[in-house]
Amino acid sequence: ETCFAIVGPSPVQRAQFILIVKEISQNLKIDSITLENLNDIVNSNVKFIFKSKGNLKNYFKSFLHAGPYLYGHSIMISHVANYVAMRMSWSTAKTMEKLSMAALLHDVALHDEKLARLDSLYERENSSLNDTDWEIYRRHTVLAYNLVSPQTGILPDVAQIILCHHETPDGTGFPRGLNATQISQIGCLFNITHFFVSYVYAKVWNKALIDEVIEEIKKRYHKGNYESFCEAFLKMLEEVEP
Repeated sequence: ETCFAIVGPSPVQRAQFILIVKEISQNLKIDSITLENLNDIVNSNVKFIFKSKGNLKNYFKSFLHAGPYLYGHSIMISHVANYVAMRMSWSTAKTMEKLSMAALLHDVALHDEKLARLDSLYERENSSLNDTDWEIYRRHTVLAYNLVSPQTGILPDVAQIILCHHETPDGTGFPRGLNATQISQIGCLFNITHFFVSYVYAKVWNKALIDEVIEEIKKRYHKGNYESFCEAFLKMLEEVEP
């Protein structure tokens, strides 16, 4: 049975998270042994966060109560990013720990699901966000970075992955406008996974959806440091297409 050390404040939310993991593992045809390994990484990192010092632990507790999407999509990012890394033979224990920790904490500064569902700063005109909400969204990558970077025991790269998770290959992302040649390899894998999970989360898994996301990934990420990870994603999705 899929199990997590600490996944949300209620049995109902716990059941939702377990269902999310089961669905994504079935859709991507992740075998049971691999899934158990992916779950173990999440468990280990969650336990570490709850033993952390400073404000990080309190932010994470609030994050868990903020609704199923925030934590649910974080679990999905952890599992999918590490599964792609495994398929690429790019999955050392440290790499997998980094990807999972970054996934769990990348949105830790957000406590509103509507903010987590935004893809870019250009969505404001189509949203109902007030100025305060928009400022929180605009700054959440930096705030999360500031919460994570002082923590002893969190591996190098995790804070940078978090800081850069809304950067885009064309340089129009935030907070620094980095392009496809300025993001680290591990950051590129994380960012493609972040886009993929946001695109497919809670949607019906069918050929039309997979065709859409394949085309979007090709269009956005087939360039610069993203290219090899883009190819790995496309191969995975073509293999599991319904």
